Amino acid sequence: MADADKTAINAFLKRFKMKMSSEGMVLVRRKPNLDSIARLGFTLDEVERVVLGLTEKNYVKGPEADNDGSAGEIWVFGVSEAGDDIYVKLKLDPAAAKCLSFHHAEYPLRLPYK
Repeated sequence: MADADKTAINAFLKRFKMKMSSEGMVLVRRKPNLDSIARLGFTLDEVERVVLGLTEKNYVKGPEADNDGSAGEIWVFGVSEAGDDIYVKLKLDPAAAKCLSFHHAEYPLRLPYK
């Protein structure tokens, strides 16, 4: 799959952050997410700070359809926090700005615009 261009990435991030600012962000409470957040010593506010700081330089891949067939697009980003690479998967659907994944990367992240 070809990388999205910077304009598309920035447009997604703008829409996601606007929805997040107006309605909040839903963090999906999966074990890998909760374990990584605890290991980093982060609060939900700190997770939100990281997400709000994402730019096209953090882009890994997307957009993709959700595997469960639900509406909305999924984008993947990567950040370095406390010396660890963090895998961040975001979904913007009609109902919410969702953080599906926020955990230590399981493989090296390719950041094409870094």
